[in-house]
Order: sequence, then C-alpha cells, then structure tokens
Amino acid sequence: MENLSLVALFSTILIVGCKEPDVAEPTPIDWGSRVTTDQIEEVLQIDTILPISPNGCFIANYDKTMMDGKMVYVLDKMQNAIFSIDTEECQVRKLIDKRGSAQNEYVGISDFSLGHDGTLWVFDSDSRKVNVYGDDGTYVKSMKVSCGSSLAVSRDGSVAISCNKNDDEVAIRVYDKDGNPTTSFQDDSGFPYTIEELGGVAATDDGFIYSIPFEYKIHCIEDGRKRTMAYFDCGERTFDTGSMVGQDYRHFLKSIMSSKDKVMRFDHLCQYDRYITISTDIADQLLYD
Repeated sequence: MENLSLVALFSTILIVGCKEPDVAEPTPIDWGSRVTTDQIEEVLQIDTILPISPNGCFIANYDKTMMDGKMVYVLDKMQNAIFSIDTEECQVRKLIDKRGSAQNEYVGISDFSLGHDGTLWVFDSDSRKVNVYGDDGTYVKSMKVSCGSSLAVSRDGSVAISCNKNDDEVAIRVYDKDGNPTTSFQDDSGFPYTIEELGGVAATDDGFIYSIPFEYKIHCIEDGRKRTMAYFDCGERTFDTGSMVGQDYRHFLKSIMSSKDKVMRFDHLCQYDRYITISTDIADQLLYD
C-alpha cells in the first residue's frame, strides 16, 4: 500500500464566526512557517488507515472525498463517476455512473455534496442542473441551477452554487430545496475576468462559506446575509491583479500561464469538526479554528 502524504500543511489559528463584524485588515501568511507531515497528528487526529479491496473497481482520480458515517464517497472526474467505500467492509463500489442526456443522467460531474439525509447531490455544470441520488445510487430528483465550479448543500436542503463569472454576473447563487433561487451575491473583487474551475463553496453548521478568485477572502452566508470572516495577505505570492486593469482577456490568460508560483484562488473549502480548511493553487493547505 502506498504511503499517504499531506503537502505543505500549516495552520493559521483564528477565532471566527458569522455573527462577528467584517474582517477589514488582511492577516499576513508566513510561508516559512509550516507544519510538517510528522507533526500532522498534533493538529488532526488520524483514527485509522484502512486497507481497501478494489472489488473490481478502479478509482483513477480522487478529485473530492466526503464521509458520512461508515461510508466514504469519492468523485473521480476522469471517469465521471462517484465511488463509495464501506470502511467496515473495506469494499469499493462504483455508486453513480449515469452519463447521458436523460433527466436522471448527467453530461459530466463538476462537483458533488452530501445531504444531511444521506442523499448525494451531483452538480452537472454543462447541463446547468443538480441531480439528487439516494445512498444506494437511485435517482431522486433534479433541479435547474447556474453553471459554475462547485456546490454545497446545507442542513435544510438549500443549495449554493459557486458561479462561473464568464456566464453569470454573480459569484454565488443560493436555491431552496425545491430549486427556487432565494438570494445571490456579487463578486466584489472588481476584477473583470476569471476562468472556470476557480473559487469554491462549502456548507457549515449555520450556512455556507465561499471564496472568490483573486480576492484572498473567505466569506460566510448566514440568514441570507454575507460577511467577510477571513482576509489573507499572500505577500510576494499574491497575483498582481492591478496589472490586469484595462487589459483584454487574451492578455489575462497569458498572465495566468506565466504566474504559476502565485496564489490566485482559495478553494476546496471544507468544515471538519471545528476547523475550516482551504487550499491554494500552489498546493498549500490552510487550517484555522
């Protein structure tokens, strides 16, 4: 069995909550202060490492994983499928593999999330819809949404979509459990461009958290209102958005390609116990309380 590794994990410990006032000043990130792999158990407790039998299934990419009780769910975008892993039986099953154009099918999987009733919510950005499946993979329902990069499902079944700015004028759209739009939030970064697969959204105990590319902030949504809960200064690794003012989209893309050492986004937002984790596009993980 291959060793598992966590790359460049470091912690920024903050006391945060959606009901606090907006964070106005950025928190500098010390890129030289990192938690090594040997120190990881001082931050997060590793309960067990399980040997898994593939059971005839092959997972090519672990694009996203979520856990619910004894079950672990894995999104493999290469296969456009979601796998389930039973941690008690140590068995892998291809749970959702329904590519097609029918109502219960999808063109591709952009993201997925778990409902608090055990359902799986599969986001097909190309078809601008979310399909809901039971924990056994059976189709339940569909709802129309905006295209985007990611989704999250709250305790009450509300759905938040991190929108694609090239196709939508807002950053986040929130829908109720029946698919009716309830609220949306603008991109306040003032930056004219973005590209697909940037930004992210996640559910919390009280609502949602999300990030916008090139903004270096984490916002929370609670009771239909937005607040900035964290603001980071990436120092010399900040992408120079000021140089893009007045430039065309082609120049923007060339700048993106030549700035691989710069932080352009925070994504993979997740709440784990009392911690919130995010990652950067240069393979760093931020963890805060």
